[in-house]
Amino acid sequence: METRRVVVTRAKDVRLERRQNEESIVDEYPDEFEEESEEEEELSREGEAYLISRETAFHTWLQRKRLQMVQERKLQEAKRRVEEEMKVNEVMPRKEIFHEWLRGKNKERKMQREAALKVEEEKVLRDPEENHRAYREWLHRKAIERRMAREAFRQRIRVWAVESRRAKRDQDLFNAFSKVPVFRH
Repeated sequence: METRRVVVTRAKDVRLERRQNEESIVDEYPDEFEEESEEEEELSREGEAYLISRETAFHTWLQRKRLQMVQERKLQEAKRRVEEEMKVNEVMPRKEIFHEWLRGKNKERKMQREAALKVEEEKVLRDPEENHRAYREWLHRKAIERRMAREAFRQRIRVWAVESRRAKRDQDLFNAFSKVPVFRH
Protein backbone atom coordinates (compact mmCIF):
# COMPACT_ATOMS: atom_id res chain seq x y z
CA MET A 1 0.00 0.00 0.00
CA GLU A 2 2.94 2.32 0.84
CA THR A 3 4.58 1.78 -2.57
CA ARG A 4 1.33 2.66 -4.27
CA ARG A 5 1.21 6.00 -2.42
CA VAL A 6 4.80 6.72 -3.39
CA VAL A 7 4.09 5.95 -7.05
CA VAL A 8 0.94 8.10 -7.07
CA THR A 9 2.74 10.97 -5.33
CA ARG A 10 5.65 10.74 -7.74
CA ALA A 11 3.30 10.72 -10.74
CA LYS A 12 1.62 13.88 -9.40
CA ASP A 13 5.01 15.54 -8.90
CA VAL A 14 6.01 14.70 -12.47
CA ARG A 15 2.74 16.15 -13.80
CA LEU A 16 3.17 19.33 -11.76
CA GLU A 17 6.74 19.83 -13.03
CA ARG A 18 5.63 19.29 -16.59
CA ARG A 19 2.82 21.79 -16.29
CA GLN A 20 5.21 24.38 -14.90
CA ASN A 21 7.68 23.67 -17.67
CA GLU A 22 4.86 23.73 -20.18
CA GLU A 23 3.72 27.17 -19.09
CA SER A 24 7.21 28.58 -19.48
CA ILE A 25 7.69 26.89 -22.84
CA VAL A 26 4.27 27.95 -24.18
CA ASP A 27 5.36 31.53 -24.02
CA GLU A 28 8.53 30.83 -26.00
CA TYR A 29 7.41 28.10 -28.44
CA PRO A 30 3.66 27.92 -28.98
CA ASP A 31 3.87 25.30 -31.80
CA GLU A 32 5.93 22.86 -29.81
CA PHE A 33 3.55 23.09 -26.87
CA GLU A 34 0.94 21.11 -28.71
CA GLU A 35 3.42 18.28 -29.30
CA GLU A 36 4.52 18.25 -25.65
CA SER A 37 0.96 18.08 -24.39
CA GLU A 38 0.53 14.97 -26.50
CA GLU A 39 3.73 13.58 -25.00
CA GLU A 40 2.49 14.47 -21.53
CA GLU A 41 -0.82 12.72 -22.13
CA GLU A 42 1.07 9.68 -23.34
CA LEU A 43 3.27 9.73 -20.25
CA SER A 44 0.26 10.13 -17.95
CA ARG A 45 -1.40 7.19 -19.68
CA GLU A 46 1.79 5.17 -19.20
CA GLY A 47 1.84 6.20 -15.49
CA GLU A 48 -1.78 5.19 -15.07
CA ALA A 49 -1.10 1.90 -16.85
CA TYR A 50 1.87 1.36 -14.52
CA LEU A 51 -0.33 2.09 -11.49
CA ILE A 52 -3.01 -0.25 -12.75
CA SER A 53 -0.45 -3.01 -13.32
CA ARG A 54 0.92 -2.45 -9.78
CA GLU A 55 -2.58 -2.62 -8.31
CA THR A 56 -3.31 -5.77 -10.29
CA ALA A 57 -0.09 -7.34 -9.04
CA PHE A 58 -0.96 -6.39 -5.45
CA HIS A 59 -4.47 -7.82 -5.70
CA THR A 60 -3.08 -11.01 -7.25
CA TRP A 61 -0.59 -11.31 -4.38
CA LEU A 62 -3.34 -10.63 -1.84
CA GLN A 63 -5.59 -13.26 -3.41
CA ARG A 64 -2.74 -15.80 -3.32
CA LYS A 65 -2.12 -15.00 0.36
CA ARG A 66 -5.81 -15.45 1.20
CA LEU A 67 -5.85 -18.77 -0.64
CA GLN A 68 -2.70 -19.83 1.21
CA MET A 69 -4.31 -18.89 4.58
CA VAL A 70 -7.42 -20.92 3.71
CA GLN A 71 -5.29 -23.91 2.78
CA GLU A 72 -3.30 -23.59 6.02
CA ARG A 73 -6.53 -23.45 8.05
CA LYS A 74 -7.80 -26.58 6.30
CA LEU A 75 -4.51 -28.33 6.98
CA GLN A 76 -4.59 -27.34 10.67
CA GLU A 77 -8.19 -28.51 10.96
CA ALA A 78 -7.29 -31.86 9.40
CA LYS A 79 -4.35 -32.21 11.82
CA ARG A 80 -6.63 -31.37 14.75
CA ARG A 81 -9.15 -34.00 13.64
CA VAL A 82 -6.41 -36.64 13.32
CA GLU A 83 -5.10 -35.75 16.80
CA GLU A 84 -8.61 -36.02 18.26
CA GLU A 85 -9.08 -39.43 16.65
CA MET A 86 -5.73 -40.53 18.09
CA LYS A 87 -6.79 -39.34 21.54
CA VAL A 88 -10.10 -41.16 21.26
CA ASN A 89 -8.27 -44.35 20.29
CA GLU A 90 -5.92 -43.91 23.27
CA VAL A 91 -8.80 -43.11 25.62
CA MET A 92 -10.84 -46.20 24.77
CA PRO A 93 -8.41 -48.65 26.42
CA ARG A 94 -8.14 -46.26 29.35
CA LYS A 95 -11.91 -46.23 29.67
CA GLU A 96 -12.04 -50.00 29.60
CA ILE A 97 -9.34 -50.19 32.27
CA PHE A 98 -11.19 -47.64 34.39
CA HIS A 99 -14.51 -49.51 34.07
CA GLU A 100 -12.80 -52.75 35.04
CA TRP A 101 -11.29 -51.11 38.10
CA LEU A 102 -14.67 -49.56 38.97
CA ARG A 103 -16.40 -52.93 38.74
CA GLY A 104 -13.84 -54.44 41.10
CA LYS A 105 -14.21 -51.53 43.51
CA ASN A 106 -18.01 -51.88 43.49
CA LYS A 107 -17.71 -55.60 44.24
CA GLU A 108 -15.36 -54.82 47.12
CA ARG A 109 -17.76 -52.22 48.57
CA LYS A 110 -20.68 -54.62 48.22
CA MET A 111 -18.77 -57.29 50.14
CA GLN A 112 -17.91 -54.74 52.87
CA ARG A 113 -21.58 -53.70 53.19
CA GLU A 114 -22.68 -57.33 53.41
CA ALA A 115 -20.07 -57.99 56.12
CA ALA A 116 -21.23 -54.91 58.07
CA LEU A 117 -24.85 -56.07 57.79
CA LYS A 118 -23.92 -59.52 59.10
CA VAL A 119 -22.17 -57.92 62.08
CA GLU A 120 -25.24 -55.76 62.78
CA GLU A 121 -27.54 -58.79 62.55
CA GLU A 122 -25.37 -60.68 64.99
CA LYS A 123 -25.55 -57.74 67.43
CA VAL A 124 -29.33 -57.69 67.17
CA LEU A 125 -29.65 -61.41 67.68
CA ARG A 126 -27.23 -61.58 70.62
CA ASP A 127 -28.93 -60.54 73.84
CA PRO A 128 -32.34 -58.94 74.35
CA GLU A 129 -31.17 -57.15 77.55
CA GLU A 130 -28.18 -55.67 75.74
CA ASN A 131 -30.48 -54.55 72.94
CA HIS A 132 -32.84 -52.94 75.47
CA ARG A 133 -29.92 -51.11 77.15
CA ALA A 134 -28.67 -49.85 73.76
CA TYR A 135 -32.18 -48.63 72.93
CA ARG A 136 -32.40 -46.68 76.25
CA GLU A 137 -28.99 -45.10 75.58
CA TRP A 138 -30.17 -44.09 72.12
CA LEU A 139 -33.35 -42.55 73.61
CA HIS A 140 -31.26 -40.70 76.20
CA ARG A 141 -28.94 -39.28 73.47
CA LYS A 142 -31.93 -38.15 71.40
CA ALA A 143 -33.49 -36.44 74.48
CA ILE A 144 -30.24 -34.58 75.12
CA GLU A 145 -30.09 -33.51 71.46
CA ARG A 146 -33.69 -32.19 71.60
CA ARG A 147 -32.97 -30.32 74.85
CA MET A 148 -29.86 -28.70 73.34
CA ALA A 149 -31.79 -27.73 70.20
CA ARG A 150 -34.52 -26.10 72.38
CA GLU A 151 -31.89 -24.19 74.37
CA ALA A 152 -30.21 -22.98 71.19
CA PHE A 153 -33.57 -21.83 69.83
CA ARG A 154 -34.36 -19.96 73.10
CA GLN A 155 -30.94 -18.33 73.03
CA ARG A 156 -31.53 -17.14 69.44
CA ILE A 157 -34.92 -15.71 70.51
CA ARG A 158 -33.29 -13.83 73.43
CA VAL A 159 -30.60 -12.38 71.19
CA TRP A 160 -33.20 -11.36 68.64
CA ALA A 161 -35.33 -9.66 71.35
CA VAL A 162 -32.33 -7.73 72.72
CA GLU A 163 -31.34 -6.62 69.22
CA SER A 164 -34.89 -5.56 68.35
CA ARG A 165 -35.19 -3.51 71.59
CA ARG A 166 -31.85 -1.86 70.85
CA ALA A 167 -32.90 -1.09 67.28
CA LYS A 168 -36.23 0.37 68.45
CA ARG A 169 -34.45 2.56 71.04
CA ASP A 170 -31.97 3.77 68.41
CA GLN A 171 -34.81 4.54 66.00
CA ASP A 172 -36.71 6.49 68.70
CA LEU A 173 -33.57 8.53 69.46
CA PHE A 174 -33.02 9.21 65.79
CA ASN A 175 -36.62 10.35 65.35
CA ALA A 176 -36.37 12.59 68.43
CA PHE A 177 -33.18 14.25 67.20
CA SER A 178 -34.52 14.72 63.69
CA LYS A 179 -37.55 16.63 65.06
CA VAL A 180 -35.42 19.10 67.05
CA PRO A 181 -35.31 22.45 65.27
CA VAL A 182 -31.92 23.67 64.14
CA PHE A 183 -30.92 27.15 65.31
CA ARG A 184 -28.54 29.05 63.15
CA HIS A 185 -26.85 32.29 64.04
